[in-house]
This record gives sequence, structure tokens and C-alpha cells, in this order.
Amino acid sequence: MKYLKLKARVAIVAFNVEAFDVFPLKPVENNIDAMIDKIERLSPNGGTLIHTAVERATQLLSSRPGSNFIIIISDGKTKLPKQTINAIKEARKKGIRTYTIGVGKDTHVTNMKAFAEAGGGQFLQPGEMQNLRLSFERPMENEEGMPIDRYQLEIIDSNHFITKSL
Repeated sequence: MKYLKLKARVAIVAFNVEAFDVFPLKPVENNIDAMIDKIERLSPNGGTLIHTAVERATQLLSSRPGSNFIIIISDGKTKLPKQTINAIKEARKKGIRTYTIGVGKDTHVTNMKAFAEAGGGQFLQPGEMQNLRLSFERPMENEEGMPIDRYQLEIIDSNHFITKSL
């Protein structure tokens, strides 16, 4: 979080059998410590219905101008993968890209890749990167100076249960 633009707006949505807001959509500026505290207090429990979180994130982002992203950090195991893909496709229609980051050695890679593909994003496998830094400050540029739709991601805390094993 500390690497995001201070004016970037971030919301945190967690999920099990339903989605719930962990932190409301607010600028990173003056909220970093509170956001990190909320994430650190999360604990894994309950079932997994990823589509509920995608639907909630879409509600939060669909009326916001600018670039909007959903980042799913999960093992990819969900009871309704087709419903998740449909929710991601609906978000994509509203200009929201979805990226997925696998956690744990038993990540359901097929699901996570399908979710990222449906959302026009990218899938990162567990252990693929050492750091998850969400740095949406400026897109990469090609040789002509045109933006490329890729952003750098790195892991900040590899000891938290969400990013453990990444």
C-alpha cells in the first residue's frame, strides 16, 4: 500500500460465502496504516464464493472515473467458478480489469487463469514474485511512448496468510 499514489482510491473487500467491506473506498493518503491494520486482522474461515466479492467490488468501482482494477488474492477454489467468470465479465463491460494472484501451493491455477483472462488482466502464480507492490502510478510505455496495459506487482508482507507462499 505504501507504494500506491497517495491520491489513488482503494477499497478492500474480503469474502467467504458472502462479500464484506473491510475498508471503504478512500484515497490512500492518510489511510495507509488503517488499511494495513484491517488486512492484518483478516483470518481465513468459511466457504468460498469469489463471485460475491467481484460483484461487491464492481458496485464500488463502476461509477468511479479513471482506471479501475479488481485484484483477487486467493487459492482460486470456489464453489461456483462459472458465476465468478460471469461476474468478472460484467465488471469488464464496465471498464474494470481483474488481476489474480494465487496463494498457497494448492492454488487452482485453471480457475485463477480463467478469472484473469475474463477480466483482461493477468494471473500471478504462488512463488512467482518476491514482492507484491501495487504500483499503479504510471503504465509502462512502448517504443513509441504509448502506454502498455501492464503494471508492476510485488509482495510487501510474505508472512501474512494472504501473501504467505507467494
